[in-house]
Amino acid sequence: QQQQQQQNNVIDNKNKNNTGKEILFSQKQKLLILRKVGDWTVKKIAKISSSRIVDLVTSLIENDIFEDVSTNAQIEDIIRKLIELISFDEKNIDTEKKIEILKNSLEEKGMYGALTAYYKIHKNHSMVINYYLKSNQKRDVYKYIFGTIADSKSRLHEHTGNVAIYEIKKAIKQHTYELAEVDITSMAELVNTHYSDLHSYIVESLEKNPKLLLDYLLKMIKLANSSPVTYLDQNGEHQDVVTSHDHERCLHLLGEYSPHQVFEFLNQNANYKLELAMKICHNNEILDGYAYLKERTGDNMIALQLLLYSMTLSFKNLAKSILIQSNSYEDEICDSKRINLNKQSLTFKNESLKEVMKAVALCERTSHLNAEESENHNLWFLLLDALVYPTSQIKKKYQTATIISNSNKKSEEEKQQLEQIQKKDVNTKNNSLTFQEVLALKLFSSCLTFYCDSVLSRMTTYIPLHNIFTEMIDE
Repeated sequence: QQQQQQQNNVIDNKNKNNTGKEILFSQKQKLLILRKVGDWTVKKIAKISSSRIVDLVTSLIENDIFEDVSTNAQIEDIIRKLIELISFDEKNIDTEKKIEILKNSLEEKGMYGALTAYYKIHKNHSMVINYYLKSNQKRDVYKYIFGTIADSKSRLHEHTGNVAIYEIKKAIKQHTYELAEVDITSMAELVNTHYSDLHSYIVESLEKNPKLLLDYLLKMIKLANSSPVTYLDQNGEHQDVVTSHDHERCLHLLGEYSPHQVFEFLNQNANYKLELAMKICHNNEILDGYAYLKERTGDNMIALQLLLYSMTLSFKNLAKSILIQSNSYEDEICDSKRINLNKQSLTFKNESLKEVMKAVALCERTSHLNAEESENHNLWFLLLDALVYPTSQIKKKYQTATIISNSNKKSEEEKQQLEQIQKKDVNTKNNSLTFQEVLALKLFSSCLTFYCDSVLSRMTTYIPLHNIFTEMIDE
């Protein structure tokens, strides 16, 4: 250690270049210390003064050293370790000036991880959060916040515990939007668990980004449903953090930006005005949501008709997808019996199944709650007819159709034969289908049959199977 101190004194007094600028560390010394720090043996080098460590860190962030290590991240990690060795208890004006210069240099180089380490030592929570959000480790900011709060609450009897909680709250208000962008779920948990009085402020801050606000409100409403949280207002009375106004605001945003989520939201929540919800669903043409609200008012038949219309729209999307798939095949392939739905068509099939099951769920709820068997009977058979009738019509269409080739290379003989058939029966022209169209009808028919089976399996719980078949045969 004495030898190292003598060498340091020599460097301090003699190593200057021609312009008189002090050479703090040679390139060889930098690389040696980099290697030592990288091996976690920096404390074994020597007891270097804080001022010397600051000089070293300042030197390390010069451009010339960037060529001697693999990545900038490695340099930043080494600098962070060195900063943790600085004793900030030393009251030295010269060292403090050097530290200010060092902080400016780190800011210019974008070494925010090193600055985060510096402010952690000083327990400046606001600055730590600030530099976390600027760094590549943004998501670690919530780990730091929750950890600091937990540590502070264990020391609430001390003044430092209260100060830390207050500083974190101040930093959240200062960086609300950035924190929400990093992780909206953690933001909601933070508010719900520790800072419920910030909820209104956060809602106001996120108004410039409606989609982000929507995500926040959905997370807060979900948390409130599982564990309601209150806070004390100015009059000392307990108030719910999430109010009916938040539910209605969320419903407005869902209608505009995510209408497919409205039905689920209405099912899981009831803290909204019925008339307002119906208006939102009507204006945004949300059929399943409007049907659910109609059901709540007792208009079960209208509700089911709306769901059936929504179901029909989903069938059209499925049919288009199947037709596109079928048109991609050659005649010989279309005639094969081993063709299944592709990935896109399967997606539409599952979407249609969801629409069918919404109608089934309505019939089931009505059967449980409604004592009038006639209405229950009418609802179930209306749903079944909506599936059975088109299935039978489609099967009839392709079973009685004249199949023609879709190839552009049809022979003259085939064309003449087709013309003769069409002259004999004018209806044949209307029922002439290509191999691709027949395949599409078969695939679509199999989907509808699957939906029929799904409805019948649930329907027989409320209506005997022989009664269902008897009525279907009679019709």
